Amino acid sequence: MGAVIAVYQLIFKPHFWEKTIHGLHLVHEESLKEREILRLASRSTGASRLQRLADLVRSKQILGGGALVFASLLSNIMNFLYNAYLGRHANLVDFGVISLIGSFLYITHVPFGSFSKTMTHTSAYLLGQYQTPVREFWIATRKNTIKWSFAIAVLWLLASPALNTFFHTQSLIPYILFTPVWMLGALLAVDGGFLGGNLKFPQLAIISVSEALSKLLFSYAFVQLGLTGYVYASVPLSMIISFSLAWLLARRIRATKEVSLPQSAFRMPKKFFATSILLSLSSITFLSMDLLLAKHYLSPANAGSYSFLTLAGKMVFFLSSIFGQFTVPLISRDVGAGKKSRIFGKLLMLIIGINFLGFLVFGVFGFVTVPLLWGPNTASIIPYLPIYTLAMACYSLSGFIITYRQIRRQYAFPIAGFIFSLIQVLGMYLFHNSIATLTTVIAVSAFISLAGIVVLHLFYDKLKTVYKNLLDLFGLFSKLPVPSVEENGKLRILVFNWRDTKHKWSGGAEVYIHELARRWVAMGHKVTVFCGNDQDSRRYETISGVWVIRRGGFYTVYIWAFLYYMRHLRGKYDIIIDSENGLPFFTPLYAREKVYLLIHHVHQEVFRKTLKPPFSWLAQALERRVMPIVYRNTEVITVSPSSKSAILENCLTKKDPHVIYNGVDLDLCKPGRKSQHPTVLYLGRLTTAKSLYVLIEAAKKIRKWVPQVTITIAGDGPDRERLKKLTQKLGVDEFVIFVGKVTETVKVSLYQRTWIFVNPSLIEGWGITTIEANACGTPVVASNVAGLRDAVHNPYSGLLIPYGNVDEFASNITKLLIETKTRQLMSNESIEWAKKFDWDKSANKSIEIFQA
Repeated sequence: MGAVIAVYQLIFKPHFWEKTIHGLHLVHEESLKEREILRLASRSTGASRLQRLADLVRSKQILGGGALVFASLLSNIMNFLYNAYLGRHANLVDFGVISLIGSFLYITHVPFGSFSKTMTHTSAYLLGQYQTPVREFWIATRKNTIKWSFAIAVLWLLASPALNTFFHTQSLIPYILFTPVWMLGALLAVDGGFLGGNLKFPQLAIISVSEALSKLLFSYAFVQLGLTGYVYASVPLSMIISFSLAWLLARRIRATKEVSLPQSAFRMPKKFFATSILLSLSSITFLSMDLLLAKHYLSPANAGSYSFLTLAGKMVFFLSSIFGQFTVPLISRDVGAGKKSRIFGKLLMLIIGINFLGFLVFGVFGFVTVPLLWGPNTASIIPYLPIYTLAMACYSLSGFIITYRQIRRQYAFPIAGFIFSLIQVLGMYLFHNSIATLTTVIAVSAFISLAGIVVLHLFYDKLKTVYKNLLDLFGLFSKLPVPSVEENGKLRILVFNWRDTKHKWSGGAEVYIHELARRWVAMGHKVTVFCGNDQDSRRYETISGVWVIRRGGFYTVYIWAFLYYMRHLRGKYDIIIDSENGLPFFTPLYAREKVYLLIHHVHQEVFRKTLKPPFSWLAQALERRVMPIVYRNTEVITVSPSSKSAILENCLTKKDPHVIYNGVDLDLCKPGRKSQHPTVLYLGRLTTAKSLYVLIEAAKKIRKWVPQVTITIAGDGPDRERLKKLTQKLGVDEFVIFVGKVTETVKVSLYQRTWIFVNPSLIEGWGITTIEANACGTPVVASNVAGLRDAVHNPYSGLLIPYGNVDEFASNITKLLIETKTRQLMSNESIEWAKKFDWDKSANKSIEIFQA
């Protein structure tokens, strides 16, 4: 049903084309200009759909994608004419050589097509990451490509006599003339990939048409001049033209701004290239291997009939490739920009629709179209057309999903696709006695492939979690590096923490552990952090001298902590730091070392507001009732006087907690130039407890008084999508911008440029980000709750507002944005306040406690 709807929209609803192809143009789809165009288009009611489509064409919004689609159709028509023309005018010997050269060209498409795809992916990724074309990457890759492609061309030339003997050709000239193809093809892959990665679709259209047209014209000229024996030279000659065009057009791409690139930016992703090779081999299996096996197993007559069947299947596959060529550049750009791709769903519907259209034309109505195209000899394969063309549609759809996941660096998908392709080869090896049998094998393997890829696509995260936990289980029985006994009075410290700083949802608690741990290492102590894995990080890693072991996930990290301690870590450390992030590791029940319980803040109120009964009751009982029993004789460390008071009030320990403050890196966090226009910033995890709805609801009120204000929300977390929908619902999504998780350098830059930092959280142990913002000369507006009332020097370094009061937040933020003198005074006070907090002091104090 979905496919029927897609085809209906493709044929009868211009507005669907208008919105879908709109995503294929050169303008970044997150720009304010594009969003305004989309909004105006969606709200327009008076103009007809065709008029709006014409307006879009005139504004050059869809010309790029449309031109490439048209060029793909035109190029394939000309390639068809090229083969048809030579088939009529070349003798059998010459046509055999032409076909052989065509086979060589097809073989080069495996490495060069994969290389071009990798180049497109990397260029688009860098475009999304830096918001500008990265010419340096293209230049560096081109230089390397010239070297290795020249070496391949020389090897081909040396192997030409042996190839001439093997294929029984009469001259070395075809092989010599083909030699430049190895260099031209490689460089064309670089230049074309760079153009595609930077979304230069009109330029790619020009190159595609020029290569097909020049090949056709050169072949016509050779025939008319009586040089039919040299017509294969049209291939390298046409490549010279397309290569020259690609090089000239790629040179015209200019960076829109200067960027500082790390050395890693110049490396081609080897895993992406390797899996692209696998996908190319899979395509060969689906599109060519069945024909080769048919010629081996069937009679010559049946094999000839089967070849017509494969031609019909390739037509369906070709139709899907028209839109599939946009997958790599558009989605790679979005991945590079660190955002969820919106184009995936549009391309999926287009490919489903065009596949269904191909199935109807060449499958259901194949009894009309196929004889019309290839003559009456196709009569014997008419009964098999529906099932065969449907199988090709399934292959193209699974290939699209595989490529999408490959772009997201989930390489299990192309590996799975290659394995599924081998099922077809095995099936045809076992069952091959007739056209009907081969068609059945193709259909069954296609359906298995699509079903397997769809299941992997839908349940990937769950399957990945199962796989990772199996690895963690096997890790129990392998060797694990542990520190040796220290004779110099230095400590061996084991930290159990929920996450580490590289976790995609890391926050202040992870920064606290990291900053202290790396300073302990600098003092000569040995530190191991055992934490959960976000499934994207390495299982072992050394960060600033700290040995990090990542096992388990959101809940299972507690189970693996116990198992790995009992199997590998027991008795190998002097002290254990048990970090409570709502739920502790209950180490006193099984650990023999001295244990310190680290509590950032009491979670009773967080549990009550963020969890539903009975889970909230269970969590509250664990913290309020069970923890005091297990940790009754354990020394407690906390991060602020407010948290200390809450711990004593809730009777979580009988001992007086130690307060070890958060710090700030004053060498990194220092004042900078403020932005020209008023800006407001939140930076941290995006969770329900952070109460960001307060800031978003206040945004509308702030905008009325400060029209030029922009509000940036940096960070990631489970609440991100809900918050983005809230901004759209309130109509503030144009000036409330989500930038995702940012690097340390970008974080400091945001602190320095913003006018006001806001933290509307329900509760904090301390609020590291508030002090970091203060160190950069940025005043803070925050909730008057435990932790934040310690971190904010009210009303000097910032203002404390009653929790959840949207009006108070809006009015106080507006006041500071408007009153320049007040804001400047608070900025100066903020800098002085931040100087009182130093990570080195906190690290020294903690070691004194551990050694006491």
